[in-house]
Amino acid sequence: MALNTRGSYRSHMLLLLLGLVSGPSIRSSQAIEMELDAMRAMRTASRVSPCWRPEGGRRLEGCHLSGPPTLRLKGGMDQNKLMEFESILEQLQHPEATAQQRQHAQQFALMLQNPVDLSEIDEGLLSQKAGDASGKRQLAVQKRMAQLQHILDHSRSATAQVIACNSLTALITNNWDNITIPHVEIRNYALTFLFAQVGSPSVPMYVVRAMMRLLSRVTKLGWLQCDVHRNILADLNRFYDASVEHYIMGLQIKYDLVEEMDVPAQTRKEYVLKRHFLASGLLNIFKISLDTLQKLQTQMIPDSRRASGLMDAALQLAIRCLSYDFMGQSNEETESFFLPVPMQWKAEIKDPSLVDLLFKVYYESRPPQSSRALELLMLFISVPRFSLDAPAAGSRVFNGIKDIFRGAAGLVERENHQTVCKLLGAYRDLDVVGRSKKVVEYTEWLSLAANFTIASLKSVETPTNSLHYLMLFWWRLATQGRSQGSGTNLLARIVAMHQANNDDSESQEKNTQGIIEKFIPEVVNAYILGRLDSVEAAANGRIDDPLDDVDMLQSQLELLPVIASNQYAAIGGWLTEVLDRTSKMYEAAISSGAAGPSHMLEKQLSWLVRVCAAMIGGHYTLDTQIKIEGGRVLPTAVMGTNMQEGDEMVDADLIWRMLQLMMLIERRNSALNLGRCDYRLEIAMLSFMDKLKQGILYVDAALEQNKESDEDSGSRYSMPHFLQSLLGKRMQVNLPKEVYKEIFQRIGLGDHKDVLSILVRKVITNLKVWADNPLVVKETLLMFATMVQGPAGGNAARMLLDLEVTKSLLVNHNGEHVAFLSYPVNAKQRTTYYLTLMQLLVTNPEDPDASGAFEAFLHPLLSTMAYLNSMSSLRTEEAKFAIIGLARDLRGIACASNVRLFPILFESLYPSYLPLFTRALDVWHDDPAVTVAVLKFWMEMAENKEERIRFDAAFPGGLLLFKEMSRSITTYAHHLLNQGPLPEGVDAYKARYKALGVCMASVSLAISGEYVSFGAYTLYGDQIAEEVVSVLVQLALSIPERELLAFHKVATSFYSFIEALLRHAMSMVIALETNTVVKLLQFLHHGLANALQQNVHILCARSIDRFAAFLFRNKHRQTSLANRMRLHMEQVPTLLEDLQLVLLKQIITDEHIELGILSHPLLSLILASESGFTRVSSKFVSNQPAEERASVAEAFGELMQGVERNLEMSNRRTFLMNVQSYRRIMKSAAGLNLD
Repeated sequence: MALNTRGSYRSHMLLLLLGLVSGPSIRSSQAIEMELDAMRAMRTASRVSPCWRPEGGRRLEGCHLSGPPTLRLKGGMDQNKLMEFESILEQLQHPEATAQQRQHAQQFALMLQNPVDLSEIDEGLLSQKAGDASGKRQLAVQKRMAQLQHILDHSRSATAQVIACNSLTALITNNWDNITIPHVEIRNYALTFLFAQVGSPSVPMYVVRAMMRLLSRVTKLGWLQCDVHRNILADLNRFYDASVEHYIMGLQIKYDLVEEMDVPAQTRKEYVLKRHFLASGLLNIFKISLDTLQKLQTQMIPDSRRASGLMDAALQLAIRCLSYDFMGQSNEETESFFLPVPMQWKAEIKDPSLVDLLFKVYYESRPPQSSRALELLMLFISVPRFSLDAPAAGSRVFNGIKDIFRGAAGLVERENHQTVCKLLGAYRDLDVVGRSKKVVEYTEWLSLAANFTIASLKSVETPTNSLHYLMLFWWRLATQGRSQGSGTNLLARIVAMHQANNDDSESQEKNTQGIIEKFIPEVVNAYILGRLDSVEAAANGRIDDPLDDVDMLQSQLELLPVIASNQYAAIGGWLTEVLDRTSKMYEAAISSGAAGPSHMLEKQLSWLVRVCAAMIGGHYTLDTQIKIEGGRVLPTAVMGTNMQEGDEMVDADLIWRMLQLMMLIERRNSALNLGRCDYRLEIAMLSFMDKLKQGILYVDAALEQNKESDEDSGSRYSMPHFLQSLLGKRMQVNLPKEVYKEIFQRIGLGDHKDVLSILVRKVITNLKVWADNPLVVKETLLMFATMVQGPAGGNAARMLLDLEVTKSLLVNHNGEHVAFLSYPVNAKQRTTYYLTLMQLLVTNPEDPDASGAFEAFLHPLLSTMAYLNSMSSLRTEEAKFAIIGLARDLRGIACASNVRLFPILFESLYPSYLPLFTRALDVWHDDPAVTVAVLKFWMEMAENKEERIRFDAAFPGGLLLFKEMSRSITTYAHHLLNQGPLPEGVDAYKARYKALGVCMASVSLAISGEYVSFGAYTLYGDQIAEEVVSVLVQLALSIPERELLAFHKVATSFYSFIEALLRHAMSMVIALETNTVVKLLQFLHHGLANALQQNVHILCARSIDRFAAFLFRNKHRQTSLANRMRLHMEQVPTLLEDLQLVLLKQIITDEHIELGILSHPLLSLILASESGFTRVSSKFVSNQPAEERASVAEAFGELMQGVERNLEMSNRRTFLMNVQSYRRIMKSAAGLNLD
């Protein structure tokens, strides 16, 4: 398709950029197809000129940048080969290309990201320059780079150029350690190209973007290794002297560099890189962006278009710098409006003139620049103590927002409106600034904000995230007003109060609180009415249905009760009227059989039910009370509620109406002519039931406590926050029976147990009526589970067991009576269901063992297993569904089994039924749905929690359990070994890694459970233990190291497995083949050096400690185990030194892990190889700058000061103190070289 307009070209550019290589992994063919679809829309009739043509004058001399001459790689391709490449790649976007041609082109594009096949390299050159596998790979990488460079230099196809550039990025990323990568020359190529493209563009913008990403990737990979890469910021400064367009390009390159550096770290090295860039480069980039904004106001650019482009680039760069992951641990987007910038950054953002500048940009420009100016301002005020540290800047923010409200400036623009809402949500310092203003001025500000909020909440066009920001703003106002009224304040408030006259401050507190309370009912009502109106708007297709965005909806509703608590009686009364009116209309629609109106009303009722569920009991508070003692300010957390006497009756009225509506819904669901109600109404009702059951269960517990303490008035039951709010009492007041009775009398449906029976019956009804709806089933079971297993604990379960409806469920619990079990879509919920039922059985005061209740409970499941055993073939859909169901059901039962019931469970299953799972894994080894379900059952059985795996002394239950589990695991594992590598495009985690992780976790739990004596197997010639360990280690080591760490759960299972083996079964590890042991130790080294997750890093450290301690203790012994371990270690003579060096560096750089975790393995390694430690320390010292060598040598000398040659705890403590001294000295050294 030909390109019609420049605007469409740019819009498709954005699609293309999403497909650029952004990480070390190779892109899939689907990703390339998406990228080329975007490029297909951008084609033009004219041909593009080459991008790296030396004769075109694109050398670094043109922009006065330092560096080596233009890179020239030998062995590219001739013209015919280039034309062939272009022809293939053009098929990706050719409108008449066949599916086969396009698939071939996709595979060809993927191939360009990898080294060439060795068959493409001259045999003579291979034999001459590549003596081993590493040398051959270097030649293959060099050959591919030469081909890609030739395409970039000589091709006139934009498609070929962008694919070559992206392929070069991927090739460099995946082969960075290859010594043949000319990374400095490639960096200079990219800089030359980007500088030249500004003055005389010759390629489409997407090629420029690809080259920009190549430059950023090379800079990132070389940042810690080479000064040249770190000097890129200085080189980019040269762009600013050339032209405005070059200036813009320089800012865009820096933006892309920050984007590249801020990719979530997956390894420890990447984490160190991010922190180093933050410390050494990011602040300078941020200063450049602010300096550019300020210069634009003093040095006018005549061309408004160029000035606008420069302003936009500077704003985007400043925003990106402040959006950096300063804490180094955020892997997903959050909007806490808390920006923990380093201290030295604060001086850059507290200039009042900068605030004025941003408001000026807002008024003088249109989106997106105007909204970006406010977004940058929002980031400023998200810095803690912004208004306290910079009161002048804070005051100008206050006045600037007021001016926007007063004149509604720019608010008709959707982007501006959204950013203003976000700005309010981030405005945590409003109260601090307001105290420095006159009451009239502060009142005017609040009035304008209230009007803006009410109009926005009523509008159905307001985006849901903007609604959240506005609700967050009023939530803060409500909590601040409450703290004023109760005399509890934040430290910042106390500091601000000391700056004003006490009498005036007290008067202003009362006035401010009154203003807030005046507007809160209007704000809450506007929110509710706006949500009711959104139902019709969503039905007409004007907006997306907000009820479908449950997470955002819940985040808004969590704020609502705190906002409403100051005026709860008024708001509750109004809400009751709206609910009554809507319920009557709904009842009338049901009676008339009108389906259309009832559906609309059901969605409105869904909103009202969720609002009521949030409001009931949601008024508790967490305040900070300030005490001043001896000149010190002492903040103290205080729990409480802001409800007034009589407010609990509002809750009672709402509860009654909710229960009446629940009955009305059941009536509608049973009507044959209407069908079921909207499922979202049922989900909303579950949120109400969840809130109500908390109060009911705690009422029961509190009454029991009152019975025991009637004679002791000093004894008081510690009530939860919700119950305090439900009953409208302060924390200092006991729970009186009279208030409890009054609430349930007002509800009018009996006492709390009668209401609980209604809830349990509703649970069972949902599991039958909504059996085919997995969402309703999931939420219902979750509510039921928290009812049984919640904070009330055994009291809740015992009260439920007293109900007839619960007793009936424990007898009739299988698929014949509870329909959801008959639907495969609910398979994942079966474990929760049976876990919850088992919790009830476990807490039964009658012994389930003696009464036979447990055997009766298991009977339906055992009958199903007997039926499956009788089947000649399990490879049927019927058998598959039954196996998955059984595995998940028994997993739930095993999870809740205690020391009394677990032996009964095992003896009921063994030996008749457990072999069924081995048979199932043999038949269904290729189906993850079966394998994962069965293996997770074994993982639950293997866990010896609370020492529950105890059998009669004459019964070898532990040995039999481990043997049956191992048979299942080895059966599955052998199938995996026979399958070989996974085909390209298959989800490795789902197809293999997830189940393998479960296998390793199961064996790890069994080993750590210490209920199996593995020597017993060896004694009687049974190889099952050695076989399961060997096959799992073999499979685990087949996972690429980087992929292993990328899947956190799998990595945790693997390193837990290894740690358990080294702790409890070292002999089994040593008995493995030498190459296996060596690779296992290398995996430990890789995990220690690169694992970002703390638990994985700790497991690696502990494993290394165990391994090194064994080497030390057996250094001079001549046992068979010691000799075999020495044989293994001969294959990796430098491993101990490498591990020592990794730990020594991490002690210096890692602030997020306890030194004791690092010092333990380091001491063991040093004692295991003291000569190696001498070599490591000497080399480390010699690599340091001359002026630092003495202090570094001193630090190493401190390490072993007073340390004896043993691993006793007292000696470890001495070494730990030395390590602390070592870290302190190393951190004080300037310019320390850690390469």
